[in-house]
Amino acid sequence: MYYIVYGLLWLVSLLPLSVLYLFSDAVYGLVFYIFKYRRNVVMANLKQAFPEKSEKERLRIAKGFYHNLVDTFIETIKLFSAGRKFINRHCTADFSVFDKIYKEGKSCHIHAGHQFNWEWLNHHYCINISQTIVGVYMPLANKTFEKIFSGCAVSMEQQ
Repeated sequence: MYYIVYGLLWLVSLLPLSVLYLFSDAVYGLVFYIFKYRRNVVMANLKQAFPEKSEKERLRIAKGFYHNLVDTFIETIKLFSAGRKFINRHCTADFSVFDKIYKEGKSCHIHAGHQFNWEWLNHHYCINISQTIVGVYMPLANKTFEKIFSGCAVSMEQQ
């Protein structure tokens, strides 16, 4: 099963981002309107977080969340075939501080919030910093996807 899923995701990743975003919009429609994936949980959380907002405003926020969720998943699939040039074109950072810390014999922690596709940032670090990076995450429940996505990070380090 692993090879079939990985192969399909790799083939999808070869598509340009513009096409993948069109696909993402279609998947968003399915996830939000048809499957209603965890929609009750999202709406309850939004009601608790924003009691002052109307139901219509919370629905608008939920739709934005689902668009972002699906876009992030699609962008993560793009990493299967994305190389150094692609990542460096879509992410920018000043890594000189890491070299300075390393030369001083110190270590540091990097924390990134979920304000963008942090998977791209993880890969951006891996290909632009010479120091060892250790990622901490919660493994996926689906064994096939866990093997695919944990292996994606390792393969990116080798590029």
